[in-house]
Amino acid sequence: MSGCSKEVVSPGFGRRPRLGDAVTLGVEVFDRSHGLQSSAGPVPPPLLSLKGLPYVVGDALPEPALFPTVAAFAAAVCDMQEGEHAALRLPLLAGAPHRGGTASGEARTLEWQVTLLQICVPSGAPLGQFNAASGFELRPRSADLGLSLRALVRQRAQELRESGIAVLRGVDEGALTPGEVDVLREISGNAFSQSLTRINQELGRDSGLVIRFRDCVARRAHRMHVKPPELWDRGACGFLHARGTLHSVLRLAFGAAAFRLTHCGALMAKPATAPMENNMNQAWHRDAPDDPELARLFDPYAVVVYIPLVDMGDRSGVTEFILGSHRAGALDCSRFEREPPPPEQVVSTAGLSAGDVVLFDIRLCHRGLLRTDRERGYGEFCMRPVVAMNFGVDAWEDGEDVHNWGESFLVEGPHGK
Repeated sequence: MSGCSKEVVSPGFGRRPRLGDAVTLGVEVFDRSHGLQSSAGPVPPPLLSLKGLPYVVGDALPEPALFPTVAAFAAAVCDMQEGEHAALRLPLLAGAPHRGGTASGEARTLEWQVTLLQICVPSGAPLGQFNAASGFELRPRSADLGLSLRALVRQRAQELRESGIAVLRGVDEGALTPGEVDVLREISGNAFSQSLTRINQELGRDSGLVIRFRDCVARRAHRMHVKPPELWDRGACGFLHARGTLHSVLRLAFGAAAFRLTHCGALMAKPATAPMENNMNQAWHRDAPDDPELARLFDPYAVVVYIPLVDMGDRSGVTEFILGSHRAGALDCSRFEREPPPPEQVVSTAGLSAGDVVLFDIRLCHRGLLRTDRERGYGEFCMRPVVAMNFGVDAWEDGEDVHNWGESFLVEGPHGK
């Protein structure tokens, strides 16, 4: 930024964003034209205060009269590390266009106290380019390599065991058909709409409502997890329960013919459009703790399956995974909030198509990124629906419902498990 001074108030700890990346910022703007206030005097309020501002680096800014040029501000943000807090100063002419003030020609100095809260696009490679045997590379699809279905299942089961994750891309590899995606998209969308209607009714009676029910739970950052009962209907959604390529991969990975579906729901994410303190990525976590005794008998013993129902781009609210972290025993995944994992160990669901199937070990460290894409999505609110299922061997007890859901139902009517 030509003519701009930068003072790092507190350093960051992560990567730096690039032009086009989605980030969240904390921004306060102060008028420093007459220098800093003395410690004895009153502290002037900021001209503008924004917390959790969703911002695509290089896009137009809110309140343009209080910001430098788009290019100058974007350059300053790209020079910051994730978590960094800095004071930026740039003298502006009071009478300059789009800067407000008078036409006196007096120099005006504004200070932007900017915190780069989080980067909301993935850091690692797209999962569609991952292969356990060769790492990351653009490669032909398995069908083009001449793999038989049996060989494909063996390869995916090996990837799941060794790296903790595998993906079925396209119908030829066992992904869902467009018709099956349409069925799930409609079921998930209807469940979300019914839940939203009931939530608004309950909020009218209790503004302090905690959205934690047996069939609907609100997560951080505009995410809602719903349990459509139709997903348990084998007549309508039998392809989720048995006889698919994903089930063949699970059977071989578990090393057991007996395993079962223990949880089935839809993760709905709404794009962040306005400054909110809730605009944040999920924390790194596991869906269940390591069970060493069970792992000696079955490894893996439980697997999560994600099926995106819309095409996934970098800003879709993708999920990131840390390869091999399922082998780290009692590792606390939250350490990666302070020490970001090496990019070569990170993969994400960016680049996957609607209906592709992701299978990952329930012990694998992962997190969901804030959804900022306002253009590609489903329904009135441009939602990102993902079907989420837990499968486990018979000896495994799934604690999902006990730990993450409430006790009463939000929506009346029949319910699944």
